[in-house]
Amino acid sequence: MLSSINLMAQNKPNIIYIMADDMGNSDMSRNGTKYDTPTLDSLANEGAYFDRFYSYPGCTPTRAALMTGRYPLRMGLWQVVIGRYDNYCLPASENRYMLPRLMKEAGYQTALIGKWHLGHMYPECLPHTKGFDYYFGTSYGLINYYDWDFEGADDVRENGIYQAPDGTYFTDKIAEKCEDYLDNWSNCSSSPFFMFVPMLAPHVAPNGVGCDRLDIPADSLVNAPANLTVCQKRYWVMMRQMDYAISRIVNKVRDLGIENNTIIIFTSDNGGDVDYAGDNAPYKGEKGDLTEGGINVPAIWYHKGTVSPRVISTPVQVEDFHPTLLKIAGRDISDIEANLDGEDIYPLVQGGSIPQRMFLKQYQPTNNATTKTYAVIDGDYKLCNLCYSGTALYNIATNPAESIDYSGSDPSRVAAMQNFANSFNGVTISRSNNNATSPPSGWNPINIWADPRTFYDPDYYYYRNPKD
Repeated sequence: MLSSINLMAQNKPNIIYIMADDMGNSDMSRNGTKYDTPTLDSLANEGAYFDRFYSYPGCTPTRAALMTGRYPLRMGLWQVVIGRYDNYCLPASENRYMLPRLMKEAGYQTALIGKWHLGHMYPECLPHTKGFDYYFGTSYGLINYYDWDFEGADDVRENGIYQAPDGTYFTDKIAEKCEDYLDNWSNCSSSPFFMFVPMLAPHVAPNGVGCDRLDIPADSLVNAPANLTVCQKRYWVMMRQMDYAISRIVNKVRDLGIENNTIIIFTSDNGGDVDYAGDNAPYKGEKGDLTEGGINVPAIWYHKGTVSPRVISTPVQVEDFHPTLLKIAGRDISDIEANLDGEDIYPLVQGGSIPQRMFLKQYQPTNNATTKTYAVIDGDYKLCNLCYSGTALYNIATNPAESIDYSGSDPSRVAAMQNFANSFNGVTISRSNNNATSPPSGWNPINIWADPRTFYDPDYYYYRNPKD
């Protein structure tokens, strides 16, 4: 149990931010009927639930937006996701905005437990260089849940040291490491903590064919409802495993007696993958799309005794959590605020309001495409330039399925939203190649990625031959 001395010394809230990977709107049983997420439902019912929370259509840009509070287009991370042979990452120029680094300046201890996916080729791309005191997890975008590898690459590290698989399902291992971190913190720290927990689930594993890529514990299918398809049953198990892992984190917080002083946030990084039983209803589209099904995802803010149950329908974006959490942490952001794209949304969490504004979600859905796609959100309205056949204006409040195009009847609104999107052309950083499928000349092939040397060696490239 956390000592009374520690409780007296700590007057700032702890913050746990949990992020699911490829979880759609109706993958949460609060919103749908196929899957079962009792822990998430409880947090949503007892806290603030955002029913218009906007991420990006893919892993990398959403994580970049959260970590910096800035549009990924500003740092060249809006074009698909970082692939296995891509040698770029969240650039060092963004370090001044990094959420964990700024949290440390506010007196917080910082930890990342789970999936990074903001660069893996070089040591300077990895979490320990971006402000995280403690790191356990995978730096890449997907691994097998039991073997903890990707095509022979042993990618799981703890503070830079290779961790061999121990037979634990990776979702359960994330929960175990979170419990260990919280226990260690309670025994020896009077500082608040910021713990980022980007889950791997329910993202598919790299190995397997079809629905077998939904990597699940042996003999677990017997628990799934009989009315589901085979693929849905496997997905049901993955969702239950993740929900149980979250319950372990929540229960540890309660056991330590710090629930009233701990903010627990949950979001997904993008919509569900319908090819693997993800459910984005009632929205159209899926992961990889700028339709609601690709970017309007579940989001929860739980803080017992401080935040009352409510549903927030004002549109917010993932970038908003960055300045919001920093202000709660007591970090003056006047030195960076003018360069942020996120805004403080804590008034909404408290039951108030914020001024209406536009915000932009820009993404390149196809590798090396020459035409950018974007969605602009403006209150009830959403403009999408290439979601389907062309530019369309939707009223999400009255038509969340995006089946009615209002662009012909409201040209002035369309023009204003297009102008807003185009105003970022001058600051957009693009890359000529993304998601490379083969290594650059002279680089090690993927089958010998597995090298357990530490990330902290400055002369060592993670997946490359040592420097000449």
